[in-house]
Amino acid sequence: MFDETQAQKDGTTKRNTCFPDTPEQWILSGPHFSVGLPLYKTPKSVCNTKNAYDLIEITNINDNYLPRSNYISACKGEEYQNSIPSVSWIEETESKLRKITEYYRLIFRNMLNPNQERTLIGAIIIQDAAHINSCISYSFSKKSKLHFLLFSSLSFSLVYDFFIKITGKTNLGKTLDDFPVIYGTKYDVALIVHCLTLTCLTTHYAELWETTYTPEFNRDTWTKQDPRLNNQFFHNLTPNWQRNVALRTDYERRQALVEIDVLAAMALGLTLDELITIYRVQFPVMRQYEKDTWYDQNGRIVFTSSKGLPGVGFPRKAKKGETGWEDIKDMKTGTVERTIENNTLPGGSVTRTIVYEAPFDKCDREEDYRIAWAAFEQRFANQEVQS
Repeated sequence: MFDETQAQKDGTTKRNTCFPDTPEQWILSGPHFSVGLPLYKTPKSVCNTKNAYDLIEITNINDNYLPRSNYISACKGEEYQNSIPSVSWIEETESKLRKITEYYRLIFRNMLNPNQERTLIGAIIIQDAAHINSCISYSFSKKSKLHFLLFSSLSFSLVYDFFIKITGKTNLGKTLDDFPVIYGTKYDVALIVHCLTLTCLTTHYAELWETTYTPEFNRDTWTKQDPRLNNQFFHNLTPNWQRNVALRTDYERRQALVEIDVLAAMALGLTLDELITIYRVQFPVMRQYEKDTWYDQNGRIVFTSSKGLPGVGFPRKAKKGETGWEDIKDMKTGTVERTIENNTLPGGSVTRTIVYEAPFDKCDREEDYRIAWAAFEQRFANQEVQS
């Protein structure tokens, strides 16, 4: 969409870090989103460096939340609409091209870094929002909505990330144009419900959820038994959007991405050993972070070495008079509190106290792949027998 520099020169946009009042006023930048997470970071109230962003606590946002934007439209009405590209097709029963912003879109960061935890970083963004040219977005026609959701889910997977990583490219460009959309398989519903429950965090996704929902969503289940995974989550999904159709805890969202990895590998005809080899060989940074990310009993990250999650959990070593990870890591029972300043919501900075419940443990991604693979093999084999 908008060239970050040229759009300011020609009067289309202007630099003004603020909370947008409506989706039409929101212009996204790359830090706004992460893998399968459309609300990842918001610019700080004073955003004067590439690091001046705060992580958004999606457990704590209201239902119509929009992050700050560094840019807003400098022109209004028809002039602004004329600056927005149109799609290349005309919808059935319609007579003119729609603007790309009339669709939910799959958006990616254009800059690639094969040496980071993830290389292909994309999410689904809301209707009406714009973005600068550090991002690339894809619109899908209404009749291709299932293709859109399946491709989105596959693009969140380690498998598609691997395909991008091994190109060695540092700009995404048109690389994804030739990637396959796998559809019409027995994995479709599971991929779609995982995609939507990661994505539909606010009322801005209500139309996407409500026009896609099927009772088949309610038959999904976690592949892993763990008290931090609500066994009734999928059973309780409703046809109408409400905030509990979205996965919000760190532990739940990680598990959903693990299961997408397995489903994507199965859909593409890979083996479990091939998926694990891809993870072992091509994702060393991710493996390092997984080995040093710890969760409490409510599914919240209590400590992580991940550079992508600055300020999450306790610091490894505490300042004098404070608490650090090394002070609490061996707790077997009880709780520990951490007070933070949160300035990611309209209305100004607020002080919040986060309570973590011991004991704390970490995950084993390879073992979780094995568990999910076995569970899906059994589930889909049974479905084949029933059909």
